[in-house]
Amino acid sequence: MNTKEVIDRVFRDPNTKAEDFFSLSLDSQIANMQDLLLAVTGATIGKIGIVERYNELAHSGDLLALKTKGEIDPYYLLVLMESPIGQSQSHR
Repeated sequence: MNTKEVIDRVFRDPNTKAEDFFSLSLDSQIANMQDLLLAVTGATIGKIGIVERYNELAHSGDLLALKTKGEIDPYYLLVLMESPIGQSQSHR
């Protein structure tokens, strides 16, 4: 799946839900390799990054870990979430 297909499914298909692409890690504040970390509080709301240097990483409640599902490449999701469209959606 390429970036355009992800964008088309997430933002143009009304039947697509975010949960089709990633799961939210709400019970644990441990992120794993290639999980996305999304800032959800403070002045950095909407900033996103990917865990690349550690197998496990403890994070604060100011961050939300997103774990990709199925064939979704975490780097494609990162590009999507960093795009102007993705940023506008995270600020809704």
